[in-house]
Amino acid sequence: MLALSHAGPGRVGALVKGAGRDVNCCGPVLRQHLHLAPSTGATSRILELEAVPSSAGVARSFVREAFAELNQDSEDVALLLTSELVTNAILHARTPLQVGVLIDDGNALVCVADRLYEGAVLAPLGPSGERSGGRGLALVDALAAAWGTTRYTGGNTVWFQIRTVLDAERRAS
Repeated sequence: MLALSHAGPGRVGALVKGAGRDVNCCGPVLRQHLHLAPSTGATSRILELEAVPSSAGVARSFVREAFAELNQDSEDVALLLTSELVTNAILHARTPLQVGVLIDDGNALVCVADRLYEGAVLAPLGPSGERSGGRGLALVDALAAAWGTTRYTGGNTVWFQIRTVLDAERRAS
């Protein structure tokens, strides 16, 4: 896929209609979770980022653009969860990362991949007054229709799926 230059710490991949399983970092997820496979009319976008704090904001802008035709609730959830996963990747993997978005009929899959193969198995942490952080995966667990982690040859992908509605459909109902 052709990568286009982008101001700031990210590189944006081209919008691809009819995206296959290997177009972006969602590929390893789709190979392991066949039920998440998109239709041939799915829209796919990718974003490559460096592990710097400003990448979380770039990722939010990228997801906001990808969700432009979807309802505000879907967009808000996707923005929050993407920000959490990108921030986790920046803090813990400290490697370049990639954000992939696949939007299909009624579903969106967002994947955040790093290049750190080692690492603990991820699980949401319960509330604690003793930690300043650690609530991101609990948010993902509470707000996503499905989520998980996938290890692949080059690293890890943390992903979530949410249900979506086109904004026009929402106004009509």
